[in-house]
Amino acid sequence: MQNAEPVKKRVSRKLISIAIAVIVLAVALLSCSLINPQEESVKICAIIPLSGPYAYMAEIKDNLQMAIDKINKWSGLNNRPIELIVADCESDPAVAVELFNELEDDHHPLAYIAVTSTIYIALAPLADEAEVVLMGLAVAVPDVTVGHDWCFRYYTTTEIETACIVNMIEDTLSTKVGLIYTDDAYGASFAGDIENIATSCGCTIMSEAVTFSDTDFSEEVGNLSLCDVIVAFGVRTSLINMLTEIDDSGYDGYVMAGSGASAPSVRELPVADGVYVAAPLVYKESNVLASRYVSDFETTYGYSPSHMGITGYDGMMLIWGLMADSELTRENLRSNLHSGYAFSGVLGSMKVPLGDHEINFPLFPAVIDGGDLWFL
Repeated sequence: MQNAEPVKKRVSRKLISIAIAVIVLAVALLSCSLINPQEESVKICAIIPLSGPYAYMAEIKDNLQMAIDKINKWSGLNNRPIELIVADCESDPAVAVELFNELEDDHHPLAYIAVTSTIYIALAPLADEAEVVLMGLAVAVPDVTVGHDWCFRYYTTTEIETACIVNMIEDTLSTKVGLIYTDDAYGASFAGDIENIATSCGCTIMSEAVTFSDTDFSEEVGNLSLCDVIVAFGVRTSLINMLTEIDDSGYDGYVMAGSGASAPSVRELPVADGVYVAAPLVYKESNVLASRYVSDFETTYGYSPSHMGITGYDGMMLIWGLMADSELTRENLRSNLHSGYAFSGVLGSMKVPLGDHEINFPLFPAVIDGGDLWFL
């Protein structure tokens, strides 16, 4: 009987060891079940201009990927990993259409993302026909979702930009307004809005349209030199060239620009100093959430994101939030986007009414000072 107690202790220890092993195994299995690499991935196809005049929109790809990496670490979308498939449309709508048809045949994704107004407008009819959600990012032209049941937009609009710019024009008491813009869907929409509103306020308008290939804007800026204010807007490279020419010309009136000039890569240039812009609050120093995101992004990718790029992160987080615990079908995603909801993203908090296809963040008047934005 002397060995009975030690035997009991040994058996007890053995049972405890087995129990611990079972618990560890259960935890490991649970962890693996959160996201199973062998599960079929949830595919999101993004048609982005990685080359051509809109190549600077490539940053949307990095922001999309940052969101997807975070979601996949959290267990993916309903325990399935998200796979981002990116196609370069070369800033050409015709190429974008070809890519859409190829991606639809090869991948049949849960949703598509289209970047820039020109590309989005070309793809909207295809999305309706295929009955798949098309989410527009960096799409500023108004009314692009009208009549398209499967098409949605997460961005600001030229109407919002115009209202902000016109308010600043009125504050300066300017009566003669000069416009210089790239003659694309975005530029033409912006110019039309400015001309309509500013004219109704009693201003005289002079307009100069340029093409993507133009690099010398001395003649156009010279034609606007007698205006009280010059408003510049267009693709990033052209916008920088416009501001450079305005600065070099010695123009001493007010200079204003659309939201594109509030992006770090533009506002940090010396030629942007003193320019009045329409800007989102993501750039406000007191915005803690945005500052934290920007810091994480800079650490990961080595450059500062713009509000255009951040739509990629917010847009992906919106899809994830709406589809959590929902069956992952195209119809369910469309239905959830139609359902009416509140969304808080890096770019701000928005309330989207039932049936609305627009997720728009606001813009506010600001002035560039030494590379920083001062909101007015």
